[in-house]
Parts: sequence; structure tokens; C-alpha cells
Amino acid sequence: MRKIFLLITYVCAFTFFNVSAQTKTDSLIKAAEVAIPSNQPKLYSNIAWAFYGKDFDKFNLYANKAYQVAHKLHDHYYRALTLRQIGIYYDVNGEAKKAIALIDSALIINKRIKDVGGIIACVSSLGIIYFNQSNYEKALPYYQETLQHYEAKKDFANMANFAGNIGGIYRELNEGKKAMQYYLKACEYADKSEKLKSIGISYNNLGAQYLLEENYSESERCLLKSLKAKEELGEPQSLSYTLQSLSELYLTQKKYKEAKETINKSFELSKKTGDKKAQILCMIELGKIELNMGDSISADSKFQSGYDLAVETNNLYYQSESAKKLSTTRKLLGNPISALHYHVIYSNIHDSLFRIDKFNAVNEMQTKYETEKKEQEIVILNKERLLKNAELMRSNEERLRKIKELEYANQEKQMNDILLQKTKSENVAKEKENQVLKMNEQVKSAELAKSQAEKKEANELSKRRTLQLYGAMVAAVMVMMLLGLIYKGYREKKKANLSLIQKNELIQQQKIEVEHQKELVDEKNKEITDSITYAKRLQDAILPPIESINTRFPQSFVLYKPKDIVAGDFYWMEVVRLVNGEEIILVAAADCTGHGVPGAMVSVVCSNALNRSVKEFKLQDPGLILDKTRELVLETFEKSDKDVKDGMDISMVAIQKKSDGTSMVKWAGANNPLWYIKNKEILEIKANKQPIGKSDNPLPFHTHELTLEKGDSLYMFTDGYADQFGGPKGKKFKYKQLNEYLLSISEHPFNEQKSKLDLVFENWKKWSSVEGEKPGLEQVDDVLIIGIQL
Repeated sequence: MRKIFLLITYVCAFTFFNVSAQTKTDSLIKAAEVAIPSNQPKLYSNIAWAFYGKDFDKFNLYANKAYQVAHKLHDHYYRALTLRQIGIYYDVNGEAKKAIALIDSALIINKRIKDVGGIIACVSSLGIIYFNQSNYEKALPYYQETLQHYEAKKDFANMANFAGNIGGIYRELNEGKKAMQYYLKACEYADKSEKLKSIGISYNNLGAQYLLEENYSESERCLLKSLKAKEELGEPQSLSYTLQSLSELYLTQKKYKEAKETINKSFELSKKTGDKKAQILCMIELGKIELNMGDSISADSKFQSGYDLAVETNNLYYQSESAKKLSTTRKLLGNPISALHYHVIYSNIHDSLFRIDKFNAVNEMQTKYETEKKEQEIVILNKERLLKNAELMRSNEERLRKIKELEYANQEKQMNDILLQKTKSENVAKEKENQVLKMNEQVKSAELAKSQAEKKEANELSKRRTLQLYGAMVAAVMVMMLLGLIYKGYREKKKANLSLIQKNELIQQQKIEVEHQKELVDEKNKEITDSITYAKRLQDAILPPIESINTRFPQSFVLYKPKDIVAGDFYWMEVVRLVNGEEIILVAAADCTGHGVPGAMVSVVCSNALNRSVKEFKLQDPGLILDKTRELVLETFEKSDKDVKDGMDISMVAIQKKSDGTSMVKWAGANNPLWYIKNKEILEIKANKQPIGKSDNPLPFHTHELTLEKGDSLYMFTDGYADQFGGPKGKKFKYKQLNEYLLSISEHPFNEQKSKLDLVFENWKKWSSVEGEKPGLEQVDDVLIIGIQL
């Protein structure tokens, strides 16, 4: 019976501009396009309301136009109004989460500017969204708050609307008596208001309740009165829902022809307005009529259309209802497999509606796990890349060493060859010399023999002289050959020595060139280092002196450890003096994109934007300061023709000391939280999940307010400390361990807290799992922690 009741509309929470004719709407559009910018948010918003209930795509189009102009003009009233309009569009299209987020943002702005009407409009819209999600426990207090507001103002039209809304909640909780009381009260208020819209809604709901209680005559009377009021009003969307309720009445009375004609009219109106929820309801209702008329094939077709549209809009409730009906028709048509298939879909979706919260929690944990896993993979890949580069350098050095060793080996081999050749030549000469000596001895022996035998053998004299002559000739030839060999060896040795000298000269020239290149590299490195060191002096100049923080907060510390000479992290402080003599002390810990020189450049832009927000624009509220800082940072980067997506994460606190010893603390953050210790317990305030920079769907930063006692402590930080790799397993330090350690040292003096944090950080980096043999890890990011005791 849920679908026979009118889905509650939003316009009851806000009086809007009513356009009775298309021509008037067209003239308004033309007027808005040529109007001055300050008038455009109001005109575009009114045009959007004119399309509400008639054409939701155009309703969303003009609501977005109004928001864009209001955002540029910093018109908070119309920013809130148009955010609520866009949220209404998302709820009509089945995206409740986006709707709630947008209307919550509108509520924050309305509370900030103290717009009571806007606050009630947002509260009532949130009640409607939670009602449509069947979350009656959340919807009921929103409705009751809204009804009390309109009762105090004697606004009978809106009193009727929200009395009907509360009746709808009691109806869904099966408390029919209370539901009837509120529906009757709603009709009473509607008649007093004489507003067609309130009359149409109130009598539709009352007629549906009478139908639920099987009082068909009263049900028809009320529904026809509602139908008449809505036809005069000319709102097709609201008229479509009343026709659905009337069709359900005819179906219950078995007036199938009238029921079918009525639901077909409703379907045509829902197509015209683009209301897909109403289209799904019409298809399911038409399928029920066809099924009761005995046409299972036509009924199956209508249920299938409703199911497909529910899948398209991701509407789980109506997917479940359509699948249940399809299981019935497929069974009647003799298709048990398909019937079982849709019954399983119905069961699964029905069960999942009770497990959505658990699923979201698991999904969030899985996303967190995958993010950490990807971060670890990136770190591992970076380490592998550094190791490969180091290995390549070692390989090149080894290759050069081997080339030099080969050259020295070749030179040594050549020298050894020359020495060996010299040795061989000397051996040959000695051998020839021995031969000559032997020959001389033979000659002497021959001469002696000749002298002894001269008398006896006169005939042999001539023969011996001939032999002597031949011997002398052979000796002469051998001496000449020996001298030739010695000369040849000398020439080859001289040539080898010359080649060796040339190679030594080439090696010496190469050595001089290498040393010259090294001197150039050292000189460039020194110039770059000197420039970055000077840049650090400039960056230090924009940081507030630590003494100024310690002067106002004697128990405080700033642990600041840049990864490189200059840093992307920076701390910031500004003192705002009020007219009454009191001071508001603003302190922030900021983390800009990157580190080193690029991060330092971004930090200058962001620090300047913070200073301008406070000094030039006179802002004191942290949320408003971050809104303006984001605007100034984007304005700076938009001057470039490049798509610059740099920015910063920040945690900012505003402290105002009171005469009674307490402190009023206001805080806002972009991605970075605030931790504070009170009663020996560490508590956390989460930041907005968006940076100071370019992001999709930017929302206003929320300011949190606290009243803290003397002795309570605040801690702000960037992600460098928690993301440092080290320890026995080389893993991240992580926020949980940092949280526990801060709590354990919270009662120590703050200068000791700083020393202990610094010592733990350095030991975590240098921790080795191989008994000191493995060197410590490098610092991965800039580190900044600010601690303040009130």
C-alpha cells in the first residue's frame, strides 16, 4: 500500500515565484540573461521554481546557473537556496546521498548567516528525503521542528503540509489512529489557508488513508477533491500522484477500466515532467491491473518496464518490488527458471536494504586498504628505481675500471714481448759469440797442428789454409747476421717505446678532461645549493618567529623538519586585536603540494593568501578564512595557461582567551584534523575532505567551536611524521601510533615533548632489522607538528 500515497513535495518549505504561462517564463529567462550579475541569482532561482513539478531537467539547469553566479558574487543567501534546489533535484532522481550532502551544506550556510527561513527550508527538505528513504526516526524530528515553526507564525498552508507529513510517518509505522488524526488536522489547516496546493496534498493523503482503512466512499470523495484542486493549480507532477491513488482505489473496487484509464493519464504526466519515480509506480500499478484482468503477458511487460527503469535510476526499493511481481508473472507464464531468477533478485535486494550500512563500512575499509596498498607499491617502485639507478652507475664504473685494467694489461703484455724479444736476441748473440770462440780455438789448434806437422805434411798445408779461409768467411758471415739481428731488435724496441709513450699521453689527456668536467659539475652543484640555501632564508622570513608563539603560549612547541633545504610545509600565525582589547590568535599547520623547491613556491602563494584573507579582507572565522584562501589561490593559479592543480592541506585554529580562565576555540581544516587532549583523553575533530585548491564540487569549510579549560592541549600536524617509513619492518609510522605516543607524553613539559617526538622520529628512520648492518631510511616528506597548551 506504500505507493498509493502521495510522495511529499518540497515547495511547502519555501514560498517561490509562481509562473502561470510559458510566455511569461520565456520573458523571465530573457530578462535574467541581460540582468546585472547581482540580480541574476534571484531571477534564475525563481525560474527554476517555475519549472518545479513540470520539467525537472530545466529546474536543475536554472538552479545550477543561479548557484554559479551566487558563488562568484559570494552571495551566501542564494548559495544556500540554490544548493537546496540542486539537492531536491538529486532526490527526485533517486540520488539521496548527494541530495543530503548538498542540503546539509545549505543548512550550514543558513546557520552562519542566521537566515531562519532558510534553516527551516533545509530542515523540512531533509525530513522529506529521510522519509522517502524510509528512515522515519530521522525524518520525524525534522518534521516536528518545521511544524512548530509554522504554527508559531500561523502559516496554515505550511501547517497543513507538515501535519500531513507527520501523518505519513505514523502511517508507515502502522499507527493508523495517529496518522488519521494528523491527516484530518492537515485538511482543517488547508481549508483555512484556501491554498489549492495545500488542499490538493492534504485531501490526497486523507483519501489514501481512508482507502487503507477500506472506507471507499470517503476515499473517493477526498481524492476527487484533491484532483480538482490540482487541476486548477496546473501542476502535472502532483496531479500524477493523485491519479495513482485514485487508480489504486478503482483497482481495489475491481473497476478495472476506470483504474487503467486513470493510471495511463498519470503515466503520461510523469513522462512530461521527467519524474522517473512516478513512472516506475505507474508501470507497477498498470501491471497489477492487467494481472487482475487476466492478461499475464501484458502485466509481465509492464512489470519488466518498471524493473528496467528502477535499475536505470538505481532505486533498490522499486527494483525489489518489480522483481517480486515479475517472479509471479513468469511463474504464471510457465517459465519457472526466469521466475526463480527474479525471486532471487527480489530476495537479495530485500536483504541488502538491511545491510547497506555494513556494506558501506566494509567498502570504506576496502578503499582505505587499497589506497595504503597503492602508496606502498609506489614507495617500493621508487626504491626499485633508485636501486636500479645505483646499480647502473656501479655497472658503468665497473666497466670503465675493466677497460683501464685491459689497457694496462695490453701495455704490460707489449712490454713483456719486447723484453722477451730482447732476451732472445741476447741469447742468439751469446750463442754466436761462443761459436766464434770455438772457431778461434779450432784455428789455433789448426795452426799448432800445422806448425807441428809442417815438416811432415807439406802437401796438406794448402788444404789446411783453404779450410782456414772458409772458416774465416763463415765466421764473418755469421757475425754480420748477428749484427743485423741486434739492429732489428733495437728498431722494434724503439718503435714499441714510442707507441707506449703516445698511449700514456692520451690517457693523461683523458684524465685531465674528466677532472675538468668534475670541477664544472661541482661548481654547478655549489651554485644550485647556494641558491636553494638563499631561498631558505627567504622562506624563513615568511614563517612567524617561534618566540612569538612561545610568548603567547609558554607551554608550546613547533617541530619543523623539512625533507630538503626548503619545504612545502609551513606554520603560520596571526594576531587579530578586537575593539574591546581582546585578542584572537590564529595558528595553522599547512602542507603544500610536494616538497623541496616546488613545494616551497606553492607555500609562498598559500601563505600570502592566508595573510590577505585576515589583513585585507578582515576575516576572523577559520572556515571563512579557508574559503577566501581557496578563492585567492585559485585566482593566482588561473593566471597561468597551464592546468595547475597544486594547493595545500591545512589545520587552522582561532583561540580567544576569556576572563574566567577558559578559551573559546574555533577550528576548521582541509583534509588535516585537529587533535586535543581534555581530561587525559585525546579527541579528534575531522576536517572537510577537500583541499585548498582546485577540486570537484567545492563546498564551504565548516567551523567547529569548542570551549576548553586551562591545561587542555591542542595538536595540529601535517602527514610527514605519520607517513615516515622505518621501524623493524620498514613500514609507515601511522597516525594511530602517533596518537598513542602523544597521549603518553601529554603531561610532560612541551619542550620535552618536542625533544621526545624528534628522537622517536629519528630512531624510527634509523631502525635496522639486521643488527645495525643495514643503513637507516631517508626522510620521505616534510614534517610539521604544533603543540599548544591553553
